[in-house]
Parts: sequence; structure tokens; C-alpha cells
Amino acid sequence: MLRDALRKVAATGDIESYLRYQPHAGKLSERGVVANHLSCRGFKPTAYHVLLVNGAQLGLTITVMGLLKLGDVVAVDTLTYPGFKALAELCHLEIISIPCLFDGPNLAALNQLCQKRRVRAVYTMPTLHNPLGWILAAAQRRELAGIARIHDLLIIEDAAYSYLVPNPPAPVAFHAPERTVCVTGYSKNVATGLRVGAVVCPDHCHAALERAVRATTWNTPSVMTRLVCGWIQDGTVSRL
Repeated sequence: MLRDALRKVAATGDIESYLRYQPHAGKLSERGVVANHLSCRGFKPTAYHVLLVNGAQLGLTITVMGLLKLGDVVAVDTLTYPGFKALAELCHLEIISIPCLFDGPNLAALNQLCQKRRVRAVYTMPTLHNPLGWILAAAQRRELAGIARIHDLLIIEDAAYSYLVPNPPAPVAFHAPERTVCVTGYSKNVATGLRVGAVVCPDHCHAALERAVRATTWNTPSVMTRLVCGWIQDGTVSRL
């Protein structure tokens, strides 16, 4: 499959362009392919709302770097993805714990935390949580969105494993598009060596996130993004 895909890349289009700098957020045409692939259950991001990044972990990194500040308080589930905890420590954020119920975070406890502390953001994995495996119901996602609006929280939605769940509820970004940054990638569902991820963000976050891409990786290598977009378009990603 990789040989065939590389042959197609070599045989079509302006191959020399792959040797040049690319737009920080990625080529608009490829962002459109990814936006269409991520559309589901009423969630329909546009190409402008998508940034292509070097994997989902970098997507989380530019979100933290671009939208949060030193000392900001971020609420996370009591058990949560250790990669985000490491990132928060590196960026000197304060992590506070949301108690867990059997089917998701205790959202009433989150609301109480926000009344006691100046919480700036909440990190959530609503569709196949790592490590607890829950899938938040639509009502829980709406409640989380409502709490975020009341307390003016940034929602960082990690959708790295959502591809494993057939017909999950609409993402939290659907319920609170104006304050949710949704991060996903094509490493776990295609190949770990393809460091291609996507960040879906509101209009007002785009410039800050693009600056963070510029300050870290400048752009995602276009050979990698072309491979992934080609595999999206020909159905390979879906088959995998």
C-alpha cells in the first residue's frame, strides 16, 4: 500500500512543491479533505477550521501553547491520558482532578470546582476514554458544554480513539463549537509513523494556533499529508 501510494505521489501533480515550505496550517485543499472526513452527526467543520499538524500530540501541544498561559488551571479526569499530564507539567499548568463516576466525569463536581477555582480549561476524552474506556452520552456532552459556557472554559476534546466506536454521539465540539478545540490524528488508525494529525478550532483561536505551529514545526511535511489525504479519498483509511 505504501509503495503504491508513493508511486502515485511521484507520478502526479507538482512533485517539486513537496520540497518547499508549506502553509503553517497546511494546504487548504488538504484541510478540506480532512474536514470532510471528520464531519459526522451534524458536526461539519470547514477547511478553514482545520489545521494539519505533526500528530495529535502536537495538536494538544499547540493548543496548550497557543491558548493557555503559565499557571492556568486545567481540569482533567482523575485518571486521564498521561501524555496530556506530561504536556501540562512541561508548560507549567496547574492540573486539578475531576472525580470519576462509572460512566464519565462527575460533572456536578466539575461545576463546583469552577465555583471555587478560576479554571481556564477542561481536557476531555468523551469517545473511548484513555484509560477508562467510557463513551459519554449525548446528554453528558451537552451538560459539559453548558458548564463550559457558564464558567467560560476552553474545552480541549481529544478524539484520538473515536474511530474505534461505531456511531458515537456527536462530539462535544458540535455542542460548543465556539469554545472547543478538537484534536485527532491518523497515527493510531493508519500508521504510527505517519505523524499527521488535525486540530479543529473556532475562528477566534485559529491565528494563535497557527502561530504555535510556526513556532514549533513550521509546517507538517507535505509528503505525509498528501499520503493521508490520498488514503482518505480512495477509501483506504476507512478500510483500515
